[in-house]
Amino acid sequence: MKKIVIGIILAMMMLISSVILEAKQNVSGSSAGEFLKVGAAGSQFLKIGVGARANGMAGAYTSVANDLSSLYWNPAGVADVKGMNGEFHYTQWFAGYSHSFAAVSMPLSEQFVVSAHMVSFSSDKIPVTTMAQPEGTGSHYTVNDLVAGVSISGY
Repeated sequence: MKKIVIGIILAMMMLISSVILEAKQNVSGSSAGEFLKVGAAGSQFLKIGVGARANGMAGAYTSVANDLSSLYWNPAGVADVKGMNGEFHYTQWFAGYSHSFAAVSMPLSEQFVVSAHMVSFSSDKIPVTTMAQPEGTGSHYTVNDLVAGVSISGY
């Protein structure tokens, strides 16, 4: 039985390492250090910080995070949140872009807090342009991104 468990663990480790190696070979864009395809890299909206205090500290917030915006910076900081809480942020950006954050938390016991959050990023209508029609084709598109998460923190 012990040999079977060790075999399964080794097989999973080999599978995971081969997937990681394959992913590293196919990476392009900003995360690989090449800045050729930054606009084509996915989930770039996740680099936008959450919370006025954290952004005012230029992102140096992970060690002092103690409110629900810590779900973005350091989820362990939610352990300091007492009672049932909610936090909402909305930021209107340039060119019609908007960034929203919503989070709620609830104590499970005296030592554990469960929380959930959502981050969204969206745009107004953006005109479709081509090389032949740089002023626009008359069509429009919008950008909408959404991420959701659940966390359990304890102290």
